[in-house]
Amino acid sequence: MRIELVPCGVDLSRFRPLGKARATKELGLNGHKILLCVGRIEALKGVDLLIRTAAQLESDDVQVLVVGADADGGQEIARLQQMADDLNVGDAIEFVGRVPQERLAWYYSAADVCVVPSFYESFGMAALESMACGTPVVASRVGGLPTIIQHGRTGYLKSWRCPEAFATSLEMIMANQSLRDSMGKAARRRAESLGWDAIAGRMLDLYGQPRSVVDNGISAS
Repeated sequence: MRIELVPCGVDLSRFRPLGKARATKELGLNGHKILLCVGRIEALKGVDLLIRTAAQLESDDVQVLVVGADADGGQEIARLQQMADDLNVGDAIEFVGRVPQERLAWYYSAADVCVVPSFYESFGMAALESMACGTPVVASRVGGLPTIIQHGRTGYLKSWRCPEAFATSLEMIMANQSLRDSMGKAARRRAESLGWDAIAGRMLDLYGQPRSVVDNGISAS
């Protein structure tokens, strides 16, 4: 039996680099280094690991934005906020809540790094959206994330779920602007290979259809 895998794609017109200075101004951020986590607020997403990682960072000039709705009616956010307070990083953590899709690119563009500390991700759309916006990703090496992130080029994949390992990679990117820029550019190039036009073309190739069909309305972007 022959099996072909075609991944999900990303809307490159919606998720694109908007410029960090412009994005931080748009969001009213104050110039701190920004770590971003996007997804449902539930235990599976590993936000507790991100909070413990924040407590390990040497710099006190870091703001952590957690974007997404609480899947447990506010109980999970309350638990995470208490954890942050206990670790003396409560002031550095902001639970933004749900953000409309058309606004997400501002957050990705404002961030220095997008963090995906999940226990599992079937694909990892937040990672791909971040890369499309030119922002590197530090993520757990789980599920579909290794198929998106190129370790050492577009970010880092962490095999160990410990805050020290995540903190080391995050500090490396935040402290080195040239590394952050080069990873951001590589991330955008990688995302461009996974835009909906490219994914539609791969599907058409797989089923033996001419690629010209993409120009006649099949493209999702």
